[in-house]
Amino acid sequence: MAPEHLGARSAFRLWRLSSPPPAATAAGRYLAAYTDLHTAFARVTGADVVIDSSKSTADAALLSIRPDLETYVVQILRDPRGVAFSLQNHPSEKTRLGPHLLAVRAAIRWVIKHITNEAIRRRYGPDRSIVLRYEDLVDDPRSTVEAVAKLVGQPSPVVDMTPGVPIPVPEVHGPDGSKRLRFVTNEVVVQLDTRWQRELHPVDRFLVTLLTYPLLRRYGYPVRTSRPQDPPVRAAAPER
Repeated sequence: MAPEHLGARSAFRLWRLSSPPPAATAAGRYLAAYTDLHTAFARVTGADVVIDSSKSTADAALLSIRPDLETYVVQILRDPRGVAFSLQNHPSEKTRLGPHLLAVRAAIRWVIKHITNEAIRRRYGPDRSIVLRYEDLVDDPRSTVEAVAKLVGQPSPVVDMTPGVPIPVPEVHGPDGSKRLRFVTNEVVVQLDTRWQRELHPVDRFLVTLLTYPLLRRYGYPVRTSRPQDPPVRAAAPER
């Protein structure tokens, strides 16, 4: 059986290990199965690189001490105020906490997540890890993808990744049988989501900014952001 908890606390505990956990332990069995799974993916598909999008810091910590598996870490982050707004509008997050407490919880989770990610990246080192901002990816997707490809020693995909231009994607479905449809079409348009700048409540904006302030500055996000004006509404001229 796999360990029951693979969150940030487990990630820090596993991060301190200097060698793989004993095979008889839950973590040891999980690591062996996890490695075998990805090795099988590569063998069946013929892929040189297998991308794990599970976003588990505990998994990344475990794989860092597996000597026979070459792994890399890509830390992707987004402005925490955008994250808070997104969670407030996600059906699974609408609980009895209310929007303000949801914003606080989102901010705390964001801080814990990226402090953990930084610790994991230090374990991997600069040659096997990179940090990317969602906003930079949308602004210049080609350069961002090229940086990741260079990290893993692969050529950049020959795909037009101009912002606003549809990018063809293959049919995607998680191996765990998720009911969520991440891609309902065969094309994706890279476009920056800035709704939070207009719609996030001022109280939530202040709370999230306050709680994430140190990391906000470290990752180059502005503390104060102007609220963009909605485009003017043009009334149709009456027919004569």
